[in-house]
Amino acid sequence: MRIALTHDRLSYRFVEILLSVAILGSFSAAAQAQDSTRAPNWYSVIGHDERVHVDAAKYPQRSIGYLENGCTGFLIGSRYVLTAAHCMMNGKQLSVPRWFWPGRNGEPDDYQHTNNKVSVINGLASPEYVDPRLNDWREDYGVLVLKDNIGATRGFFSYADKMLMKNWPMSLIGYPIDRKDSPRGTMWKSTCLVGDPAADILRYDCSQWGGNSGGPVFLYYPPYQGYPNGAYVVIGVAVRGPLTVVPADASKFWYNEATRLTAPRTKRIRALIDYFDTQYGA
Repeated sequence: MRIALTHDRLSYRFVEILLSVAILGSFSAAAQAQDSTRAPNWYSVIGHDERVHVDAAKYPQRSIGYLENGCTGFLIGSRYVLTAAHCMMNGKQLSVPRWFWPGRNGEPDDYQHTNNKVSVINGLASPEYVDPRLNDWREDYGVLVLKDNIGATRGFFSYADKMLMKNWPMSLIGYPIDRKDSPRGTMWKSTCLVGDPAADILRYDCSQWGGNSGGPVFLYYPPYQGYPNGAYVVIGVAVRGPLTVVPADASKFWYNEATRLTAPRTKRIRALIDYFDTQYGA
Protein backbone atom coordinates (compact mmCIF):
# COMPACT_ATOMS: atom_id res chain seq x y z
CA MET A 1 0.00 0.00 0.00
CA ARG A 2 1.34 3.45 -0.90
CA ILE A 3 0.27 6.68 0.74
CA ALA A 4 1.78 10.02 -0.25
CA LEU A 5 2.32 12.32 2.74
CA THR A 6 3.56 15.89 2.58
CA HIS A 7 4.10 18.86 4.88
CA ASP A 8 6.08 22.10 4.85
CA ARG A 9 9.46 20.48 5.52
CA LEU A 10 9.13 16.99 4.10
CA SER A 11 7.82 15.57 0.86
CA TYR A 12 8.10 11.86 0.35
CA ARG A 13 6.24 8.72 -0.58
CA PHE A 14 5.25 6.39 2.19
CA VAL A 15 7.00 3.03 2.36
CA GLU A 16 5.24 0.14 0.66
CA ILE A 17 4.76 -1.99 3.73
CA LEU A 18 4.49 -5.73 3.23
CA LEU A 19 2.35 -5.93 6.31
CA SER A 20 -1.05 -5.33 4.76
CA VAL A 21 -3.59 -3.03 6.34
CA ALA A 22 -5.79 -6.09 6.37
CA ILE A 23 -3.62 -7.53 9.16
CA LEU A 24 -5.16 -5.07 11.52
CA GLY A 25 -8.62 -6.22 10.59
CA SER A 26 -11.66 -4.36 9.39
CA PHE A 27 -13.86 -2.44 11.82
CA SER A 28 -17.50 -1.54 11.52
CA ALA A 29 -18.59 2.07 11.24
CA ALA A 30 -20.32 1.73 14.59
CA ALA A 31 -17.11 0.57 16.23
CA GLN A 32 -15.11 3.40 14.74
CA ALA A 33 -17.73 5.88 15.94
CA GLN A 34 -17.48 4.64 19.52
CA ASP A 35 -16.23 7.41 21.82
CA SER A 36 -16.00 9.69 18.79
CA THR A 37 -16.67 12.68 21.05
CA ARG A 38 -13.30 12.14 22.66
CA ALA A 39 -10.77 14.28 20.88
CA PRO A 40 -7.08 13.38 21.16
CA ASN A 41 -5.26 15.06 24.03
CA TRP A 42 -8.34 14.98 26.30
CA TYR A 43 -7.74 13.33 29.64
CA SER A 44 -9.06 12.77 33.16
CA VAL A 45 -7.84 13.06 36.70
CA ILE A 46 -9.72 10.25 38.44
CA GLY A 47 -10.18 10.36 42.18
CA HIS A 48 -7.10 11.29 44.19
CA ASP A 49 -4.39 12.75 41.95
CA GLU A 50 -1.71 10.11 42.47
CA ARG A 51 0.83 11.60 40.03
CA VAL A 52 4.35 12.07 41.34
CA HIS A 53 7.27 14.13 40.08
CA VAL A 54 10.10 11.84 38.94
CA ASP A 55 13.85 12.12 38.49
CA ALA A 56 14.35 12.45 34.73
CA ALA A 57 18.06 11.67 34.97
CA LYS A 58 17.38 8.04 35.90
CA TYR A 59 16.32 5.18 33.65
CA PRO A 60 13.70 4.72 32.27
CA GLN A 61 12.70 8.39 32.67
CA ARG A 62 15.76 9.59 30.75
CA SER A 63 14.44 7.67 27.72
CA ILE A 64 11.27 9.79 27.73
CA GLY A 65 11.19 13.26 26.24
CA TYR A 66 9.30 16.40 25.38
CA LEU A 67 8.39 17.11 21.76
CA GLU A 68 8.36 20.57 20.18
CA ASN A 69 4.54 20.60 20.09
CA GLY A 70 4.15 19.75 23.80
CA CYS A 71 3.49 16.03 23.38
CA THR A 72 5.47 13.21 24.98
CA GLY A 73 7.58 10.64 23.15
CA PHE A 74 9.93 7.86 24.21
CA LEU A 75 12.93 6.04 22.80
CA ILE A 76 12.42 2.52 21.44
CA GLY A 77 15.85 2.26 19.83
CA SER A 78 19.09 4.17 19.50
CA ARG A 79 17.47 6.89 17.35
CA TYR A 80 13.76 6.04 17.17
CA VAL A 81 10.96 7.65 19.17
CA LEU A 82 7.46 6.26 19.50
CA THR A 83 4.63 8.74 20.05
CA ALA A 84 0.95 9.27 19.22
CA ALA A 85 0.00 9.79 15.58
CA HIS A 86 -2.02 12.89 16.45
CA CYS A 87 1.20 14.41 17.82
CA MET A 88 2.54 14.24 14.25
CA MET A 89 -0.44 15.89 12.58
CA ASN A 90 -1.59 19.41 11.81
CA GLY A 91 -5.23 18.92 10.91
CA LYS A 92 -5.16 16.20 8.25
CA GLN A 93 -1.56 16.84 7.20
CA LEU A 94 1.54 15.17 8.58
CA SER A 95 3.54 17.74 10.58
CA VAL A 96 6.56 16.16 12.21
CA PRO A 97 7.88 18.01 15.30
CA ARG A 98 11.35 19.43 14.73
CA TRP A 99 12.95 18.31 17.97
CA PHE A 100 12.83 15.87 20.87
CA TRP A 101 14.10 16.89 24.32
CA PRO A 102 14.97 13.71 26.26
CA GLY A 103 14.78 13.92 30.02
CA ARG A 104 13.35 17.42 30.12
CA ASN A 105 12.18 18.18 33.63
CA GLY A 106 11.07 21.77 34.07
CA GLU A 107 13.98 23.54 32.37
CA PRO A 108 12.91 26.69 30.50
CA ASP A 109 12.58 26.55 26.73
CA ASP A 110 15.28 29.11 25.91
CA TYR A 111 18.58 29.38 24.06
CA GLN A 112 20.53 28.15 27.08
CA HIS A 113 18.96 24.72 26.63
CA THR A 114 19.17 24.46 22.85
CA ASN A 115 21.79 21.71 23.10
CA ASN A 116 19.34 19.52 25.01
CA LYS A 117 17.10 19.25 21.96
CA VAL A 118 17.76 16.48 19.44
CA SER A 119 16.70 17.17 15.86
CA VAL A 120 13.98 15.01 14.31
CA ILE A 121 14.81 14.30 10.66
CA ASN A 122 11.74 12.33 9.63
CA GLY A 123 8.65 10.59 10.91
CA LEU A 124 5.70 8.51 9.79
CA ALA A 125 2.37 7.87 11.48
CA SER A 126 0.20 4.78 11.20
CA PRO A 127 -1.35 4.83 7.71
CA GLU A 128 -4.66 3.68 9.14
CA TYR A 129 -4.75 6.87 11.19
CA VAL A 130 -3.65 9.37 8.54
CA ASP A 131 -5.41 7.92 5.49
CA PRO A 132 -8.76 9.79 5.25
CA ARG A 133 -10.34 6.72 3.68
CA LEU A 134 -9.69 4.76 6.87
CA ASN A 135 -9.47 7.46 9.57
CA ASP A 136 -9.12 4.85 12.30
CA TRP A 137 -8.62 6.70 15.60
CA ARG A 138 -7.56 3.46 17.31
CA GLU A 139 -4.33 3.30 15.29
CA ASP A 140 -2.96 6.39 17.02
CA TYR A 141 0.82 5.84 16.95
CA GLY A 142 3.82 6.83 14.87
CA VAL A 143 7.61 6.71 14.76
CA LEU A 144 10.10 9.60 14.63
CA VAL A 145 13.72 9.23 13.57
CA LEU A 146 16.35 11.36 15.30
CA LYS A 147 19.54 12.84 13.90
CA ASP A 148 21.67 11.36 16.69
CA ASN A 149 21.85 7.90 18.24
CA ILE A 150 21.10 9.07 21.77
CA GLY A 151 19.49 5.80 22.84
CA ALA A 152 22.90 4.16 22.94
CA THR A 153 23.72 6.15 26.08
CA ARG A 154 20.28 6.99 27.47
CA GLY A 155 18.78 3.55 27.02
CA PHE A 156 15.41 2.80 25.49
CA PHE A 157 12.21 0.91 26.16
CA SER A 158 11.31 -2.56 25.06
CA TYR A 159 7.83 -2.80 23.55
CA ALA A 160 5.72 -5.87 22.99
CA ASP A 161 2.28 -7.38 22.76
CA LYS A 162 2.23 -8.83 26.27
CA MET A 163 -0.33 -11.07 27.87
CA LEU A 164 -1.80 -8.97 30.65
CA MET A 165 -3.36 -9.95 33.93
CA LYS A 166 -6.08 -7.90 35.56
CA ASN A 167 -4.86 -5.74 38.43
CA TRP A 168 -1.21 -5.87 37.39
CA PRO A 169 0.46 -2.55 38.28
CA MET A 170 1.15 -0.35 35.29
CA SER A 171 2.62 3.13 34.95
CA LEU A 172 2.62 6.04 32.56
CA ILE A 173 4.97 9.01 32.37
CA GLY A 174 4.65 12.27 30.47
CA TYR A 175 4.30 16.03 30.50
CA PRO A 176 0.77 16.97 31.63
CA ILE A 177 -0.03 20.66 31.29
CA ASP A 178 -2.55 20.89 34.13
CA ARG A 179 -0.02 20.77 36.97
CA LYS A 180 0.23 24.44 37.90
CA ASP A 181 2.60 23.59 40.76
CA SER A 182 5.44 22.96 38.30
CA PRO A 183 6.85 24.68 35.20
CA ARG A 184 6.02 23.57 31.69
CA GLY A 185 7.97 20.51 30.61
CA THR A 186 7.97 18.83 34.02
CA MET A 187 7.81 15.03 34.02
CA TRP A 188 5.11 13.27 36.07
CA LYS A 189 4.37 9.61 36.70
CA SER A 190 1.03 7.96 37.38
CA THR A 191 0.49 4.37 38.52
CA CYS A 192 -2.66 2.26 38.53
CA LEU A 193 -3.83 -1.29 37.77
CA VAL A 194 -4.56 -3.05 34.50
CA GLY A 195 -8.32 -3.08 33.89
CA ASP A 196 -9.51 -5.20 30.95
CA PRO A 197 -6.48 -7.36 30.01
CA ALA A 198 -8.01 -8.41 26.66
CA ALA A 199 -8.93 -4.97 25.35
CA ASP A 200 -7.70 -3.69 22.00
CA ILE A 201 -7.61 -0.21 23.54
CA LEU A 202 -6.24 0.08 27.08
CA ARG A 203 -8.59 1.89 29.48
CA TYR A 204 -7.39 2.74 32.96
CA ASP A 205 -7.85 5.09 35.90
CA CYS A 206 -4.29 6.44 35.96
CA SER A 207 -4.53 10.22 35.96
CA GLN A 208 -3.27 12.05 32.90
CA TRP A 209 -3.92 15.27 31.00
CA GLY A 210 -3.08 17.14 27.82
CA GLY A 211 0.65 16.79 27.19
CA ASN A 212 0.65 13.10 28.15
CA SER A 213 -0.18 12.27 24.54
CA GLY A 214 2.42 9.93 23.10
CA GLY A 215 3.79 8.88 26.48
CA PRO A 216 4.58 5.26 27.40
CA VAL A 217 2.18 3.05 29.31
CA PHE A 218 4.41 0.30 30.65
CA LEU A 219 4.94 -2.62 33.00
CA TYR A 220 8.02 -3.62 34.93
CA TYR A 221 9.10 -7.26 34.60
CA PRO A 222 11.52 -8.40 37.34
CA PRO A 223 14.44 -10.68 36.38
CA TYR A 224 12.55 -13.82 37.36
CA GLN A 225 9.81 -13.12 34.78
CA GLY A 226 11.79 -13.88 31.64
CA TYR A 227 14.09 -10.85 31.57
CA PRO A 228 17.60 -11.62 32.91
CA ASN A 229 18.13 -8.08 34.18
CA GLY A 230 14.50 -7.02 34.50
CA ALA A 231 12.85 -4.75 31.93
CA TYR A 232 10.43 -1.89 31.48
CA VAL A 233 8.14 -3.00 28.67
CA VAL A 234 5.76 -0.61 26.92
CA ILE A 235 2.30 -2.04 26.28
CA GLY A 236 0.57 1.12 25.03
CA VAL A 237 0.82 4.75 23.92
CA ALA A 238 -1.27 7.31 25.86
CA VAL A 239 -3.76 9.02 23.55
CA ARG A 240 -7.03 10.32 25.04
CA GLY A 241 -9.62 10.70 27.81
CA PRO A 242 -12.70 12.82 28.64
CA LEU A 243 -10.83 15.92 29.96
CA THR A 244 -12.37 16.25 33.39
CA VAL A 245 -11.84 15.61 37.09
CA VAL A 246 -14.07 12.82 38.44
CA PRO A 247 -14.38 10.84 41.70
CA ALA A 248 -12.53 7.57 42.20
CA ASP A 249 -15.73 5.51 41.78
CA ALA A 250 -16.57 7.05 38.39
CA SER A 251 -17.69 4.68 35.64
CA LYS A 252 -15.22 3.39 33.04
CA PHE A 253 -16.57 5.91 30.54
CA TRP A 254 -14.36 8.46 32.30
CA TYR A 255 -11.23 6.34 32.07
CA ASN A 256 -8.21 7.42 30.08
CA GLU A 257 -7.07 5.45 27.04
CA ALA A 258 -3.95 4.22 25.30
CA THR A 259 -3.38 2.56 21.95
CA ARG A 260 -2.44 -0.96 22.97
CA LEU A 261 0.62 -2.38 21.25
CA THR A 262 -0.96 -5.50 19.83
CA ALA A 263 1.03 -7.93 17.69
CA PRO A 264 -0.07 -6.31 14.38
CA ARG A 265 0.83 -2.86 15.68
CA THR A 266 4.26 -3.95 16.92
CA LYS A 267 4.89 -5.48 13.49
CA ARG A 268 3.91 -2.22 11.83
CA ILE A 269 6.23 -0.26 14.15
CA ARG A 270 9.05 -2.67 13.30
CA ALA A 271 8.30 -2.19 9.59
CA LEU A 272 8.53 1.60 9.97
CA ILE A 273 11.89 1.25 11.74
CA ASP A 274 13.18 -1.12 9.04
CA TYR A 275 12.17 1.42 6.41
CA PHE A 276 14.00 4.22 8.19
CA ASP A 277 17.04 1.97 8.55
CA THR A 278 17.18 1.64 4.76
CA GLN A 279 16.98 5.42 4.41
CA TYR A 280 19.36 6.57 7.15
CA GLY A 281 21.25 3.50 8.31
CA ALA A 282 20.69 1.44 11.44
